[in-house]
Amino acid sequence: MADFFREDNYETTIELYNKKRIYDSVIRDSSPNLVNFQFAEKALYGRVDRRYLPMVPRNAFPLQMSGFGATGTPAQTARAFNFVTDAFEDFRNQFLKKSLVDEISPNEDYLTSPIAYKGYISPQKAYNDYIELYLEAFQEVAKNKNLLFSTFEEFVSIVTPFLMKTIRKKPFTYTAFVKSTHCPINVSGLVVEIADLDPVNDLEKIEQFVQSPNWDFYLIACGNFGFMVDRNTPWRLVADIASPQMLAYAEPYGVLSTNSVLHSGYRKAHETAIQSFRAILYRMYMKLKKPRYSRYVEVDSTDNRVVRTTPKMYTAADYEAQYSDLYFLNIYCNMRLREEESPFTESQRHQLIDNTMELANSNFAQALEVFETIVNKTFDYNGSLSYIKDALNKLRK
Repeated sequence: MADFFREDNYETTIELYNKKRIYDSVIRDSSPNLVNFQFAEKALYGRVDRRYLPMVPRNAFPLQMSGFGATGTPAQTARAFNFVTDAFEDFRNQFLKKSLVDEISPNEDYLTSPIAYKGYISPQKAYNDYIELYLEAFQEVAKNKNLLFSTFEEFVSIVTPFLMKTIRKKPFTYTAFVKSTHCPINVSGLVVEIADLDPVNDLEKIEQFVQSPNWDFYLIACGNFGFMVDRNTPWRLVADIASPQMLAYAEPYGVLSTNSVLHSGYRKAHETAIQSFRAILYRMYMKLKKPRYSRYVEVDSTDNRVVRTTPKMYTAADYEAQYSDLYFLNIYCNMRLREEESPFTESQRHQLIDNTMELANSNFAQALEVFETIVNKTFDYNGSLSYIKDALNKLRK
């Protein structure tokens, strides 16, 4: 079986590609609720709203994170939205009933009495962990390039060009991170994982799930209780908030529609993005600045002088007082336009930022909302379904 399915990534590119195609062909047509969450707009499921604005759970009444109850040791820490955990409890009980009357195999590792191994991941924690690695990597850049600065303004002018070169693939802002492939779907609060297997190992997916005698029952039960199954990670259940089955579990919380789930359960990621942004730049400045440094300065054509500089130290209070949200908004907007794949010309980018800054003087929150609404228009971004269809149509001509 290992000859046909991937166990790890330690093979040639062509071998991995061929094994991936075999896996896709085996699992593709198993069920309509097997969903490829790596394809087109589904890759953003649970992390963007209907306008494609990045969103994160509010975790407040009426839709709050809840534990999965007494369903085994792993479930003591796993959480999801309360209506999702309710649906999962009934889903699991269905397995237990069928197992008791011998209608399903009683000896499967994961598909006899499903246990919640993993659920909600805090998007802020996921971002903080990501940024920590980002800053560690940038420390090496700063060291190799010998980046020197004495004030925060100098730091911004020196560091920003380096960030701009990488943020398309490695987003820097919280807003872009939530929308990126670096952010797991688990931050949506709609996910429950019933195994702790390696997501790279396709062989285990086939042996533990697809070839299980309970596989067909599993897929049917998922559909009956409003769950989609991640085709690439078949132990990952994702609540389908458009399905009547899942909405029936949200109804007791006063949430009656998909729009209500989005409105009650989520807030826009950009609402706290500026606070995160300014905090990270402060950490970055404090981490990268040298205690003291020396450099030669040309006095005239025949003389150089060594100048010793001690970079400015900012207390958190000094930093907050000296640099306003408007100062950071300008930097943030420039970065966001680089992070997103957009059709704007350079002059259009400048105009958009100027308009945003002008509006921010009177209504900061509205300015940020309008800006993000414009830059997140993803109907033609590379990888969206409409982009793929358009590319295919052009190839056929």
